[in-house]
Amino acid sequence: MARLPTPFWGALWAFLLSLGLMAYLYGFATPASEIQTGLFDTKGFRELAVGLWVPGEPVPSTRLGQRGALYALLGGGLHLVAPVLLFILQAAAVAGGVAFLMALERDMTGRVRFSWLALFSVSLLLSPSVLMPEALGFLFGAMALYFAVRPAGLGRATLALVLAALLKVAFWPMAIVALLALWIFSPGAHRAALGATLLVAAHLVVVTIHTGQQGISLAAKQNFEERFYPAVAGMKEDGRPWLHRTEAAAEAKAARPALGDKIDYVVSHPRTALSAWAVILWEHHLWEGSGFAQRDNGPAREGPRDILNGASRGLNAVLVVAALAGLVGIFAQMVRLGFRTWPILITPVLILGTAPVTYFQGDRVIFLALLFLLPFAGSIAPKRDDAPDA
Repeated sequence: MARLPTPFWGALWAFLLSLGLMAYLYGFATPASEIQTGLFDTKGFRELAVGLWVPGEPVPSTRLGQRGALYALLGGGLHLVAPVLLFILQAAAVAGGVAFLMALERDMTGRVRFSWLALFSVSLLLSPSVLMPEALGFLFGAMALYFAVRPAGLGRATLALVLAALLKVAFWPMAIVALLALWIFSPGAHRAALGATLLVAAHLVVVTIHTGQQGISLAAKQNFEERFYPAVAGMKEDGRPWLHRTEAAAEAKAARPALGDKIDYVVSHPRTALSAWAVILWEHHLWEGSGFAQRDNGPAREGPRDILNGASRGLNAVLVVAALAGLVGIFAQMVRLGFRTWPILITPVLILGTAPVTYFQGDRVIFLALLFLLPFAGSIAPKRDDAPDA
């Protein structure tokens, strides 16, 4: 009798653990709609969903410019009509993403040694509980990496990466580069390139109509001006980052009101910027706790919330060690597979590198990059063709 493959069992465990951890954190009495909008940023997605779905309601242009419309239409629509189905959909997305990561590592190395650590990511397992795109972004990001290393898979990989970007803006830089590379270097994948291009064009049209501004996303500019530049200024003047919404940060922004002046300041102080980057990465991403359990004014129960935040900090330390090995492995795969795969395979590295531009979100920004690096941690060694768990 044939055994079920490891990715199947990983997906099943991910689905069950996700639902179980959500029940542990929130209990069974809290309404689903209240759980899904318990974090600050979730309210923006609800406002977008109401504006896009409810006739006569205004579409908040700032929210749309920052986040795009796809998740508000999909996840927000489910939240408005059947919140429980959103839990199930996003838990299934987490399960599917884990399966793709395990299948990716199995295909590269012949066995699954590191990807199973994703089952211990507190933020991954809790991400289906809120009205935010991380769970679906995880699914399509993992799918993109899986197809990128397969023969003739670049078209599907790029399409998946564009879908991930439409859901979560952190994927946009490499999604655009990957799409351009697909048009130029993969003539056999032009149907996938056309489909991805039409999706990007539709996104641009919607954003332009409702915001009056042309651009993929306004989030990067806002985060740089409001958060990262003051942090660098504080590191230079005070030895510590001046954090968002503090008086010192407001004074730093007022001293250089133009975006170009802020960019020039950061570029002219590279060592200071790197120091601010490292402090924010450690203190406000890896060590701040789970981005989905950290709030003390939301519907989460206090005892489970504190336990899960502590567990998240400890488990993130383990994930960082594995991810460091994954960094070596992903660059080894880029060399082995050739330059056409680079825009997709470099995605987790870019998310890791740009994460400190924003903060006060726990590990919500960084955990995806750590998980995407796991399958590559063991890929330096030759593939085992006789692996028993394939």
